[in-house]
Amino acid sequence: MERSFESAAALVGRTAGPVSEHLGSFVDLLIRQQFVAAVVYVKAMHAAAFDRWLAQHDVDSGRTQ
Repeated sequence: MERSFESAAALVGRTAGPVSEHLGSFVDLLIRQQFVAAVVYVKAMHAAAFDRWLAQHDVDSGRTQ
């Protein structure tokens, strides 16, 4: 996958773990802070992997319902 802002957003769109609702804001913040697209993509990739790890280990986001 090409390392672009769009591909970073696509990675975020495929997350479903406990912090997935925050990853879009994280990527948006990196873009507003003028990080290079390749860096935003790599950070999104690592954040998505961490989100999957949390989900696999049944770690929730700490939200109260």
